Amino acid sequence: MEFQVDQKSEDLTTLMESKLMAGGPDNKFKFFKVLNLTNEERPSGVRFIVQAGHIGKVSNATLQFLIASNYSLNSTVRGFSISTLAKDLCDSGDNYELLMNFMKNLAVDFKFKPLFGCSKTF
Repeated sequence: MEFQVDQKSEDLTTLMESKLMAGGPDNKFKFFKVLNLTNEERPSGVRFIVQAGHIGKVSNATLQFLIASNYSLNSTVRGFSISTLAKDLCDSGDNYELLMNFMKNLAVDFKFKPLFGCSKTF
């Protein structure tokens, strides 16, 4: 998923880290780490990478957020979630829901668009 967020990348990263450390919207998120890339020249504009996990009923998920800045008050976030069970390739939207619920819990204005996902036929 790609999110356009009305917040500076530094502030957004700090907010995401604090929400993850608090367990996220369902208290089942686990903060792993933040990589600060602000001192590196990246053609993609990625300034931070936030890594986390989610403990589910049947399987767990690994989440990664790439946070880019257009050097204004806005950020672009590319979020990815993958289930830890191989059989969950097409998980009926669970990974989508994880990303959306987490972003909504941040209580910031954003627009989003899906970038990838499972098709009805493979």
